[in-house]
Amino acid sequence: MNKNVIELAEELIAKADYNQAQQLLLDEIITNTDNHYFYFLIGYTYFVTKDFGNSLKFFSKSLSIHEDADDAKLFIAVIHLHNYNITLSMKYWLELIEKNKNKYAMRAIKLVKNAEDKDLTKMFSDPFKYHIVPVFNKKRKKRILHLGLPLVLLAFSLAFIVITLINYRSDLRQRKEILDKREAQLIQVISQDIDLLDQSNTTTHYPIFLNMTGTEIEQTYQKLSDAFLAFNDIAVRKFANKIVYSNASLEKKIKTEYIVQLLPEPDYAQALPWPTIEEILQEPLLYRGMPSKFKGTTTNINVTSEKGKGEFLVGYYGDDAQLTTVIPIVFSSNFELQNGDELELYLQIEPENRDDPDSIVFVVRSFRYLLRK
Repeated sequence: MNKNVIELAEELIAKADYNQAQQLLLDEIITNTDNHYFYFLIGYTYFVTKDFGNSLKFFSKSLSIHEDADDAKLFIAVIHLHNYNITLSMKYWLELIEKNKNKYAMRAIKLVKNAEDKDLTKMFSDPFKYHIVPVFNKKRKKRILHLGLPLVLLAFSLAFIVITLINYRSDLRQRKEILDKREAQLIQVISQDIDLLDQSNTTTHYPIFLNMTGTEIEQTYQKLSDAFLAFNDIAVRKFANKIVYSNASLEKKIKTEYIVQLLPEPDYAQALPWPTIEEILQEPLLYRGMPSKFKGTTTNINVTSEKGKGEFLVGYYGDDAQLTTVIPIVFSSNFELQNGDELELYLQIEPENRDDPDSIVFVVRSFRYLLRK
């Protein structure tokens, strides 16, 4: 290793003089062809200057020399995220979590799972801010070069880490099995002739409300696929609505609807970024078929033998009641809702008139009482 070149490059990187550091390293690359850290530094200079093509090439070279180059994997994963290839990003993150419960990978998966398209753009635009890649410094160099762990570890801490890791790996294996299943299902739908798909629950007539170019349709379809593999079911439904209510081909619409049918039933207990009422009312078309939940109070309830209708005062409950808006609700008469019930409603958003892009009604799937008058 040419320590003088490495150290000088590190100093230049620390001063954010990435171009000079890059040129210095490239000039000496012929004498460092077996040094994974050397290639990592070059990849890092390309990454921070937004040259992701060259960055990927040098990070991959670092990884090929040293297969345990974890930091290189983190940057490679973000570059794939930049290219909307979330499948490959997930592959690297899951490997790192299984290997050493890598905190950057864990945070990345959590963010991607709950992210929408605009959030993904922010993440790969400034991955350092979102802490999904490490910032290079001299302290970090020791980890990259694998100079070893501290010599003394408390037995209790080590035992705790081992137990936690065993439990986490069990959860991780289960998650990987689910991911593999989703990937297999997606490949089958995309590659199969639509005549071989079960279309008994699909629609053959779709009103067209959105006109997109062929490129926009393909990009939306790719984003839908990526969201499906990232377990971001809310985003899947939004991208799906953009396709089925657009001028996309009938084949594309049927396959899109089929993918949506592969989604599991919504778990209303999950702490997801559920759609806000403002988002729903702003673009009701994109939220058709979407699960949502709100707290508030029932009013104008009218129940027949089969179903009930009424209104729900969103946000109006408890001592600090603040009315956000009023939404129409429909529900089974078995629910026995009454005026003045303070509830958390678990809903599904449906069009009241399928041929009107702005019509909307909230179907009550379940609920829990906050207070019953």
